[in-house]
Amino acid sequence: QKLLARGATDQHAARLLSALWRACELAELQQYATPIFNLCIQRAQGYKKVGPSLVSTWSVFLARYGPRALWQQLESIQPGLANMVLRGLWGEWAPFVKGGRAERKAAVIGTVRLVCELPEVLADVDTAAALLSAAASMLAADAGVGDGGGAAAAEEEEDALEVDAAGGGGGGG
Repeated sequence: QKLLARGATDQHAARLLSALWRACELAELQQYATPIFNLCIQRAQGYKKVGPSLVSTWSVFLARYGPRALWQQLESIQPGLANMVLRGLWGEWAPFVKGGRAERKAAVIGTVRLVCELPEVLADVDTAAALLSAAASMLAADAGVGDGGGAAAAEEEEDALEVDAAGGGGGGG
């Protein structure tokens, strides 16, 4: 709770929650999930910059337990909250998820799964549009669209160097 309450530590709170989602079964966490989600949503209302961190940790929740579990968790707090959070918070902040490739991929995949696997999302055109726009923005940014491919090329080169440094690469010898 204290980690999430400060802007300087909210990313650490999100990482801690992500570790919790990865390590525990939902049944083990059920009694804590509603207070955790309530706290996250309250924090987002008062401090919008926590959005990318929340999308990141909720992407892990979604990957582990599925889109339906995320939907039900949000709806259990307040009916109609899921579409509001997905449209407003997720749709707005998903393109700004920080971290490595794994975090960005989890956010993109989670966003697409929300649209594809939840009929309730497709039934709300504004929510579906916000999520699809967020996914497109993430994919475009990660592919280096708009920068002449420089960012993508630089990242590929960096990855190749890391593989070579680790003794991999499979190239001749």
